Amino acid sequence: MSYLSISGLDPEEQDNALHKLLQASSSTGTPQPDGDPFQEAVRPTTPPDDARHPNRPSSVKPFSAGVPSVKSSSIGASSVKPSSAPLPPLAAFRADPPAAVDALPAVEDLLHGKLRRAWTEALCLREMTRIQQLSWAAVLDRERDVIIRSETGSGKTLAYALPTLHQILCECDANPIRRDIGTLVIVMCPTRELVIQVENTFRTLLKFAQFLTVGAIHGGENRHKEKSRLRKGIPLLITTPGRLLDHLKATVSFNVSNARTLIMDEADRLLDLGFEKAIREIVELLATKCSNASELKRVLVSATITEGVERLSHFALRPRITRVGETQDTFTIPVTLQQNFVVVPTKHRLAVLVSFLRAQLDAGTQKIVVFVSTADSTEFLFYLLSRLESPFLRRNHQGKTEVRRSNSKKYKKMLEAGNQHIHDPTEEVITFDEDRDDDTQETEMDRKSSLRAMLDVNVFKLHGNMSQVDRASVFHAFKYGNPGMKNQKSVLFCTDVAARGLDMPLIDWIVHYDPPTDPASYVHRIGRTARIGKSGNSILFLAPHEVGYARYLANFIGSGAQDGKPAGLEEDKPHPMSEKKYETYLFYLTKLDPGSNHMWIHSTAKLERAMTYLVMREPSSEGEHREERTENLCRLALFAYQSYIRSYAGIPKDLKRQFFSSSDLHLGHLAQSFGIEKSPTEVQRQLQRYIREDRALGRRAQKRIAPTGGSNGEGAQGKAKRERIELEHEGRYHSMLAQKQRKTTRDYEEKRRGESLRIRPLQFTEFDA
Repeated sequence: MSYLSISGLDPEEQDNALHKLLQASSSTGTPQPDGDPFQEAVRPTTPPDDARHPNRPSSVKPFSAGVPSVKSSSIGASSVKPSSAPLPPLAAFRADPPAAVDALPAVEDLLHGKLRRAWTEALCLREMTRIQQLSWAAVLDRERDVIIRSETGSGKTLAYALPTLHQILCECDANPIRRDIGTLVIVMCPTRELVIQVENTFRTLLKFAQFLTVGAIHGGENRHKEKSRLRKGIPLLITTPGRLLDHLKATVSFNVSNARTLIMDEADRLLDLGFEKAIREIVELLATKCSNASELKRVLVSATITEGVERLSHFALRPRITRVGETQDTFTIPVTLQQNFVVVPTKHRLAVLVSFLRAQLDAGTQKIVVFVSTADSTEFLFYLLSRLESPFLRRNHQGKTEVRRSNSKKYKKMLEAGNQHIHDPTEEVITFDEDRDDDTQETEMDRKSSLRAMLDVNVFKLHGNMSQVDRASVFHAFKYGNPGMKNQKSVLFCTDVAARGLDMPLIDWIVHYDPPTDPASYVHRIGRTARIGKSGNSILFLAPHEVGYARYLANFIGSGAQDGKPAGLEEDKPHPMSEKKYETYLFYLTKLDPGSNHMWIHSTAKLERAMTYLVMREPSSEGEHREERTENLCRLALFAYQSYIRSYAGIPKDLKRQFFSSSDLHLGHLAQSFGIEKSPTEVQRQLQRYIREDRALGRRAQKRIAPTGGSNGEGAQGKAKRERIELEHEGRYHSMLAQKQRKTTRDYEEKRRGESLRIRPLQFTEFDA
């Protein structure tokens, strides 16, 4: 019987249950009791609280005052099965019944006073969402761990933040918590952007409870400054797994002995990024460093429960688990989300994207997020659409663009005001200076450039190879805007780094320019819009041979196949996606082109020629700066073309056989979609030359050897050292491989300079004030 394990019982309770089962099975000839011996054996016995936790410190002892009693039932208590049995199927996920939230009081009576004030004044909210109500009692229960599953945009961050902070604030009323107590709550997030977002959410909730310190540590920041903050104490810590594991191993002053809650947000994304081994080490280290490791509450949050998440719950959570979330097995999409797809010929993909963005922005759309598959494609689209001018403006005989007056009535009123002194002598003379100041000239230049731009909006880029400072500034500018922005309309080109967990409010459109290779990624992408009752739209770009992928995604969403396994294509099932014709978006170009005669083919050809000219034009002799920019854009297009082919070849085999066969790709048409007017053979030859150059730079970065320079003495050596650290080669764009190696070299050199005794950074003390 040693191989048996009874889910939901502590080790001592399991031993008692097994002992009763042995007695019941060995008793022959004696009358059996009326009740079932197995049911009697698995019924848990609850000892007194003092007997269970005799050594719990008073500073972290749960305080029940102010916590309403909520009826909750544990669902999904599994039967006896071998410990080596395979993981339960995904459809086995069962949540608490909806009736468990009926006993919850109103929000005004439920939350702590300081939380209630932040809830109404800072967040301007009135009621909890469904998942927040379901999670309240489960997160407050210190004896059981929790798995929270809910759709994207339903408020999962507040689902675990509200009860956790409520419990801590109630304890502070009885026994104040000081900062030197160490870390009490640890929240692990997969990406840096999500760490910053969760930190801002916690700070907003604790706006009227400043005595609780909230801190975030993640990669890309100064590790020595983080050690200083951890030494002082961070009771509420939001972090990434890699940096958390680093500090647990190397930072002696990191006090987690009183840790009481461990939260793993976006658990499926944590596993996708390869953090499973790191999470195992973190759980083992916390088990040795925490004074009461058996009482450490673990909360696992995910939008999709995959096999990996189930495996994570087996080693990261305690045996007694409460599962909360949707009661259905299927993954629901918000009813306010309108899903669309468009079948586009490969050579017209870029033109359809530009016309779609221009049409939606002219119609009043404020924010659009465009998802692509690679970082090189993100860079290419960002630079191309930032520089693209409208090819539909008329030009005079000198080749200059004619800018029409925005309103002739304003010009007439200005003339009447200027000549008013002729009719009325009492009026002062109004003069117009010919010499304008610099600000007026810059404003006029900005106005003319805005009229010439194809997309007169703010364009941003976001991918994983950007520095942390750039990623944080881009995310903040796109989410909240900046005073210096031309207008509030924005377009963000990004990879799947922005597909999980990020709360970007008021996103009107999600554009899948490159289809997601994982169907679960599609669910997370569209989760950036239609959040918490708001309306949203999404559109999926597909090639003619990929049209069946739309039906596959529809069945994936409707059948609950959240493990990503192929689902049968049921033709009789209603299709939740509506098909759009790509000609509709290209026809919008005829409204911008007065000479098209309502022929979208002519307008499309004019736009594609303009983009191809911008990418492939020969360097001019107007200056070195323009030459570098021209070659940068050409290199960008070539590297984006190459990375797209590689990502297409890396699609999982089950999807590749059905929809994404590499043999169906027309390489010539694909090159046209990146503005490249060359044959695939010529493109490959030029790419090989650039790749050899980048590999040489990569080898130099790896060996940290200075490039060979001229015989100019110390000046050449100083230049070689700067090139060794930064690896800037004539200002050209390099592939992401070379950029990663450049970042590794730069980080190594900065760390080496910081640890050097001769160039030690200044350490400021209180006497420096």
